[in-house]
Amino acid sequence: MHVHYRAYPISDIPSDSDGQLSWLYDRYEEKEKLLEQYYLTNKFPDTEDTQKRLLPRMPQKIVPFDKVAFLIAYAFYAVSAYIFWLYVYSPVWSLFSLALSLII
Repeated sequence: MHVHYRAYPISDIPSDSDGQLSWLYDRYEEKEKLLEQYYLTNKFPDTEDTQKRLLPRMPQKIVPFDKVAFLIAYAFYAVSAYIFWLYVYSPVWSLFSLALSLII
Protein backbone atom coordinates (compact mmCIF):
# COMPACT_ATOMS: atom_id res chain seq x y z
CA MET A 1 0.00 0.00 0.00
CA HIS A 2 1.34 3.40 -0.92
CA VAL A 3 0.19 6.57 0.77
CA HIS A 4 0.79 9.83 -1.03
CA TYR A 5 -0.14 13.02 0.70
CA ARG A 6 0.40 16.68 0.13
CA ALA A 7 -0.37 19.63 2.39
CA TYR A 8 -1.77 22.79 0.88
CA PRO A 9 -1.87 26.22 2.48
CA ILE A 10 -5.42 27.18 3.28
CA SER A 11 -4.95 30.28 1.16
CA ASP A 12 -4.53 28.03 -1.94
CA ILE A 13 -7.95 26.44 -1.45
CA PRO A 14 -10.85 28.48 -2.85
CA SER A 15 -13.52 29.57 -0.38
CA ASP A 16 -16.51 29.38 -2.74
CA SER A 17 -18.28 26.10 -3.54
CA ASP A 18 -17.61 26.14 -7.29
CA GLY A 19 -13.95 26.93 -6.75
CA GLN A 20 -13.60 24.15 -4.18
CA LEU A 21 -15.29 21.70 -6.54
CA SER A 22 -12.93 22.66 -9.36
CA TRP A 23 -9.94 22.44 -7.01
CA LEU A 24 -10.97 18.96 -5.86
CA TYR A 25 -11.44 17.81 -9.47
CA ASP A 26 -7.90 19.02 -10.21
CA ARG A 27 -6.57 16.96 -7.29
CA TYR A 28 -8.51 13.96 -8.59
CA GLU A 29 -6.95 14.37 -12.03
CA GLU A 30 -3.48 14.50 -10.44
CA LYS A 31 -4.24 11.27 -8.60
CA GLU A 32 -5.43 9.61 -11.80
CA LYS A 33 -2.22 10.60 -13.62
CA LEU A 34 -0.18 9.21 -10.75
CA LEU A 35 -2.06 5.90 -10.89
CA GLU A 36 -1.87 5.75 -14.68
CA GLN A 37 1.91 6.11 -14.48
CA TYR A 38 2.01 3.38 -11.86
CA TYR A 39 -0.12 0.99 -13.91
CA LEU A 40 2.05 1.51 -16.99
CA THR A 41 5.47 1.20 -15.36
CA ASN A 42 4.71 -0.53 -12.04
CA LYS A 43 6.51 2.41 -10.38
CA PHE A 44 5.35 5.72 -9.12
CA PRO A 45 6.77 8.82 -10.83
CA ASP A 46 10.02 10.26 -9.57
CA THR A 47 9.77 11.58 -6.07
CA GLU A 48 11.90 14.64 -6.80
CA ASP A 49 10.47 17.77 -5.30
CA THR A 50 9.59 20.36 -7.90
CA GLN A 51 7.61 22.53 -5.52
CA LYS A 52 8.22 24.00 -2.11
CA ARG A 53 6.97 21.53 0.49
CA LEU A 54 5.03 22.48 3.60
CA LEU A 55 5.70 19.14 5.30
CA PRO A 56 8.92 17.15 5.13
CA ARG A 57 9.03 14.11 2.85
CA MET A 58 8.81 10.92 4.83
CA PRO A 59 11.28 8.19 3.92
CA GLN A 60 9.77 5.18 2.21
CA LYS A 61 9.55 2.13 4.37
CA ILE A 62 8.00 -1.27 4.17
CA VAL A 63 5.50 -2.05 6.91
CA PRO A 64 5.83 -5.68 7.92
CA PHE A 65 2.75 -7.88 7.91
CA ASP A 66 2.80 -10.50 10.63
CA LYS A 67 0.65 -13.36 9.41
CA VAL A 68 0.68 -15.19 12.74
CA ALA A 69 -0.54 -12.12 14.65
CA PHE A 70 -3.24 -11.60 12.01
CA LEU A 71 -4.42 -15.22 12.31
CA ILE A 72 -4.48 -15.00 16.12
CA ALA A 73 -6.51 -11.78 15.99
CA TYR A 74 -8.91 -13.28 13.44
CA ALA A 75 -9.32 -16.46 15.51
CA PHE A 76 -10.05 -14.31 18.58
CA TYR A 77 -12.67 -12.40 16.60
CA ALA A 78 -14.31 -15.59 15.30
CA VAL A 79 -14.43 -17.26 18.72
CA SER A 80 -15.73 -14.05 20.35
CA ALA A 81 -18.47 -13.74 17.74
CA TYR A 82 -19.49 -17.37 18.26
CA ILE A 83 -19.60 -17.01 22.05
CA PHE A 84 -21.57 -13.77 21.74
CA TRP A 85 -24.05 -15.48 19.45
CA LEU A 86 -24.31 -18.50 21.73
CA TYR A 87 -24.86 -16.62 25.00
CA VAL A 88 -26.49 -13.34 23.92
CA TYR A 89 -28.21 -13.43 20.54
CA SER A 90 -29.46 -17.01 20.67
CA PRO A 91 -31.26 -16.73 24.06
CA VAL A 92 -32.73 -13.35 23.13
CA TRP A 93 -33.90 -14.71 19.77
CA SER A 94 -35.41 -17.77 21.50
CA LEU A 95 -37.35 -15.55 23.93
CA PHE A 96 -38.50 -13.35 21.07
CA SER A 97 -39.64 -16.39 19.06
CA LEU A 98 -41.47 -17.80 22.10
CA ALA A 99 -43.22 -14.48 22.76
CA LEU A 100 -44.14 -14.17 19.11
CA SER A 101 -45.54 -17.71 19.02
CA LEU A 102 -47.70 -17.01 22.09
CA ILE A 103 -49.06 -13.84 20.52
CA ILE A 104 -49.85 -15.35 17.14
